[in-house]
Formats: sequence, structure tokens, C-alpha cells
Amino acid sequence: MTKLNTVGVDLAKSVIQVSVVNPAGKELVNKSLTRKKFGEFLATQKPSLIAFEACASAHHWARTAKGHGHEVRLLPAISVSPFRQGHKTDQNDALAVAERPLRDLPVRGELVMYAPIAGRPTRHEEVAAILERARNNPLDIPEPSAPDTQRLFEAFAPVWVVDTRDDSDLIGALVLGDTGHAQVEVATPVVYQRSAYTRYGDEVLLQLVYSVWFPARPRTSLFDLLGGHLDGVAWRVTLGRDGTPLMYDSIHNCGCYHQFFPTPRAQLRPVRDTFDEQAFVLQRLGPIDVTQRVAVRLEAGTHYIQRILVADDLPPDASRYALLDDSLLRSLHHPRAGRGSVFRPDGIIPGSERGERYLFWPMGVREPGAMRQWGRHATAFVGRRHFDEARLIERYFQLDIAPPDE
Repeated sequence: MTKLNTVGVDLAKSVIQVSVVNPAGKELVNKSLTRKKFGEFLATQKPSLIAFEACASAHHWARTAKGHGHEVRLLPAISVSPFRQGHKTDQNDALAVAERPLRDLPVRGELVMYAPIAGRPTRHEEVAAILERARNNPLDIPEPSAPDTQRLFEAFAPVWVVDTRDDSDLIGALVLGDTGHAQVEVATPVVYQRSAYTRYGDEVLLQLVYSVWFPARPRTSLFDLLGGHLDGVAWRVTLGRDGTPLMYDSIHNCGCYHQFFPTPRAQLRPVRDTFDEQAFVLQRLGPIDVTQRVAVRLEAGTHYIQRILVADDLPPDASRYALLDDSLLRSLHHPRAGRGSVFRPDGIIPGSERGERYLFWPMGVREPGAMRQWGRHATAFVGRRHFDEARLIERYFQLDIAPPDE
């Protein structure tokens, strides 16, 4: 089947903005046209897939485009405007931050470093031996023993570097407060761990997931739709058969801001001919040895990732965090009911809802912006994508599964 160019059209009263992108994702044209010239453009443009934001004049232009042999998509305005004005701007802002020299990154408070209490970066041979033992089963699925699993979590646990302006930027443990609602106790830093899997071809690869929780993302104004009670970030490491990290990726614990950090053994696939959101690569990483710890630097307030670093030396005053299994969050001490979960039956943490749900509710995601349980993280509003999707990495990246010396 012949792949079509994609034409994005922003309709206005007198001037129409047109962007033409080829199947490989390269922008060929980006210009403004009068209504008359746009009609001529539709008549002379080779058959293409044309996307209009649904509005008063969109149906007229859709009929005209179809009459010239084009395929047409009408997108609801509510699904277009946030991405044109906000989502893409967020990505551009994130890229701009990632491209700054480290010394120029803004510091609004004090940089607080959190490192794991137990464990140490280990030798490559030890990690490879653990994964080789773990595959000693008929399905060749990496299922390490409990001690080996914990050793892997300790070996790859990241250092968190948080720009700390107030208590909302402190990492802590999720607990059920006096009212039975979730809150973060910051007296003891805690990072929650979970093992997961991804499929790549016939391979099943082990993933290590680390999650941190903050008391809040403070609202910057009365109209801030993104701020609210509780915030958090998840960091995931995808390991090759030889125990070398192939890919890192991250989301906030609402499922927002899905960002990829590929190593040299992961290459982006060509952009697909679809309106679905594509993989957002914030930073490409160089080779990272298992003896090195990755450091994740977070912005004050928003807890956006600013940079991924290698933590060669840890200062003696670094805060130390404990690793806990995140399944514990389903059964915590409840002040009145004995035990209780921080999650509702639908996986949402009550009280963490955000104002953005009033904007994004037509997109099919329950409670956009609210903190949620593992397995409930939709990471795209356009198209379908979930953080725990079995072939998510394969969907966007080509991996070099074989060890570098093979």
C-alpha cells in the first residue's frame, strides 16, 4: 500500500496554515495560504491524508478535499488545541532544558541527593550470571530468585537529585493519614520497586521500575490545572540478556510526560504514518556500565526530569532511601479500618485529581492527571499507549539484543 503524505491544516477566517509531512516524518512544506490559494493547493496536491481541526468551516473544506481525491480526518478541537498550545510546548521546553549545559540548569532551592541505603554498583559478570540463572526455565523468561531480584534492584537503583524548594519536593513514603486518605510522610525517604517485562521479537526482557512520591505538585495560580495533592515519578530500566541497560524511560505517576532515554543499543524506528503520539526522546545516553549509577535530576515544583547523569561520586551528606515493594501500597495501616489501599477500585488515588480532567475528559482516559496504580497508566491522549504495554519498546525502537562482544 502506498503511504500518503500527511497534511495538517489550521483553519482561520482569512489565512490557513498548512504543514505537509512525508511518510518518513520530514516536513516538506509549512506555509500560510489565503482561502483561494488553499483551494488551489487541494486541487494540485497529490492524494494525501489531510487532517482538519473540527470547526465551522472544516466540513466545507473536508468535502472539497475529498472531491480532489484526498483522505480526510476531522479531529475534535479539544484534542488538538492542548497539544498545539501546551503538549508540544512542554516537549520543546523540556528539550531546551536538556540541551543546556549542566552548570546553566536553574536551581530554585537546594539540590538534595537521594541514594540507596543498601547495595552497590556491581560487576557486569555478576549481573549476567543472575540473568542466566533466571532463564533456567522452559519458557526462557527471566525470573530471578527473590535474593537475586533484590540484588538487581540494588545494583540499578538510581540516584535522585531533586531541586528542593519546600516540603513538596521531598521524597517520602505513601501512608494513609488520619482521615484515611493518602499522604506522603517525608521523614523517611522511600523508593518503591516493581519488576516488569517487555517483549521484543521472541525475547522477554526484564525491567526494573522505581517510583518516588512527593507530597504535592504546588499550584502556581488559581487557574493551574496541573497542580494538586501528591505527585510522583517512575523510572524504568530495561535490561538486555547480558544485563546491560538497553533503554531507560519515565513517566509521572499519573501516566503523563512519558519520556525515553535510549542507550546506543536502542535506535528509534522511522516515524509511523499515523496520528498517534510518537516516542518522545528527551536525551540520548552514552554507554552506561553496570558499575555506574544513573542520576535523575528533577525540577522543583513540577518534578520534571531536567537531565540524566552518571553519579560517579556520592557526597557523604547524601540522603539514603530504602527500597520497598510497591505492592505494599495496596495494604497499608488504616487509622480506622485496620488495613486499606491508597487506591480506589478503579486504581485512582482519591484526592489527587487534577483540574486538567475537565479539559481532557473526552480523550477516553479516566481522571487525567490523577495519581494511579501500576497497570492504569495511559501515556498518550491521541492513539492508544500504556506504560505496561507488552511490546511498547519494540513499537518505537530497534534494539541490539546481542551483547556488544557478540
